[in-house]
Amino acid sequence: REQLGDVVVLKEKPSPTGAFAWRWLWAAPAWYAPPTTPDDELLLRTAAGVVVNEEGIGPGYRSAYGLVMLQHHQADPNGTGRFADTGVRTHGTGDVESVIVAGVSHGCHRLLPLLAIRLGGFLLAHRAHGAPEPVEDSWARDVRAGSRVLHVERKLRGMRVELTPPVEVFVVAECSGEG
Repeated sequence: REQLGDVVVLKEKPSPTGAFAWRWLWAAPAWYAPPTTPDDELLLRTAAGVVVNEEGIGPGYRSAYGLVMLQHHQADPNGTGRFADTGVRTHGTGDVESVIVAGVSHGCHRLLPLLAIRLGGFLLAHRAHGAPEPVEDSWARDVRAGSRVLHVERKLRGMRVELTPPVEVFVVAECSGEG
């Protein structure tokens, strides 16, 4: 689901195929929902009422990214050596059912939390890397909950580890984004 103006629509977002690179491993990343994410996906209904789903944004094991996230970067087609963020991620998730049953994705490659942690540990054990660095990156959003407006913000994106050299990743089959 995506918010387009005042309308929420279903939009298929398959993961693109081709060559990519994992330049960074993120530990305890916060999920900064894009502007097209409908407000209700950032809300949680509790016995006390509707609140912002703080755990889903993270950081933490219940966040949309889980505890480990890898960005899919693409080399600049102009050959400058720069990388472009594709918006696609390989990551854990706080919603295990979305991996096991038939959840939908915005093109990301979701893993069971244990597998995401194992992948991150494997990469750190077998690839040269820098020291973890906190990445300060402010994000804020007002979320409508009926007639109320709830404010959510983060200042720390997570801990980033640079992998040297980046890990080459090849996505060989297009996935519909379901399951």
